[in-house]
Amino acid sequence: MFPKLVYVPLQTAQSYFVTCPKHIETRMTKPMWKIAAEKGGRIFDLFKEERLVAMGLEGVGDISSLSTRKQVAAKVQEAFPKWPQGRVAVWAGMLLRFQHKIALEDYVITYDPGRRKYLIGTIASECRFDPGRIPGDPLLRQVKWEKEINRDDLSQAAKNSLGAISTLFRAAIFRASPHPLPRRPGSNRHRVWPQSRRSH
Repeated sequence: MFPKLVYVPLQTAQSYFVTCPKHIETRMTKPMWKIAAEKGGRIFDLFKEERLVAMGLEGVGDISSLSTRKQVAAKVQEAFPKWPQGRVAVWAGMLLRFQHKIALEDYVITYDPGRRKYLIGTIASECRFDPGRIPGDPLLRQVKWEKEINRDDLSQAAKNSLGAISTLFRAAIFRASPHPLPRRPGSNRHRVWPQSRRSH
């Protein structure tokens, strides 16, 4: 069962379950990672056909033995000595997440802006280094793709969340529970409930 794409800011979702008139937005049991299919969704179809996601930087090499951002940043700086420190740090963080932080069965989503479609699936393999498979994107993970959705079917908040331009980030997307929580006594408004008061 895949999550319905509704949106709650991560800061709120860390300690609250949020209700609204038609559904309850709850924290997903697994993270969802947005991974860009290159600029303009250039390799979206390749992601789909090959059942994978990929990213990386040519010249950085295999980082599977590196465990810290500082170590990865040193490799990035070596490959791109003219890059400013900020750009090096951003890429080091993304590469480290793709290599080590993403887990098996985490949700993954990618986007084709030309067709305005998202492709959603789950991670099906550990990261591997294969520079010959997709030139320029040597880090690969296999994916079990499950469904496509139209961007127009999302709420504006979900569109905004997924619209970040980073190559890789953890998306603030949450599933909808079919079981409504009670409203606050004496009020017609739905409210934010602390996790400890969640109905079972």
